[in-house]
Amino acid sequence: MIYVGYATINIYNDETNRRLMYEDFLVNDRYPSEIKAINKLLQYFSDRFLEHGLNNTNYGLPEPESQKTELQIMRLRYDPIQQEQLYKNLMTVTKPTDEQSSFLKKVFDAIENGETLRIILQGKKYCLYKFI
Repeated sequence: MIYVGYATINIYNDETNRRLMYEDFLVNDRYPSEIKAINKLLQYFSDRFLEHGLNNTNYGLPEPESQKTELQIMRLRYDPIQQEQLYKNLMTVTKPTDEQSSFLKKVFDAIENGETLRIILQGKKYCLYKFI
């Protein structure tokens, strides 16, 4: 793919060069996230290509993810692998109570099975929850 004289797909596929391209998005974000910065880079490409009636897939690049819902925004803000590691570290330092473990098991089971889980949390000192 050639864009403004450069082989963009080759640059994008090189990890070091890709990072250089999205680093401004990463540094200038209030909630920096590598996933979100890459998505902003892809959106930038998409906007430039659209000016010529083209899109990212015309050049072998992925399309940017939509950021319309709160869930989509949060998924781009937090790296799932990093969040899993933070969770594992927390569990080694702080052991959950039986009630917390039961709650977390239901949440993780729903996530792993792709199920929707509605949870209502209530309380100030103690957190009461109800699964719907």
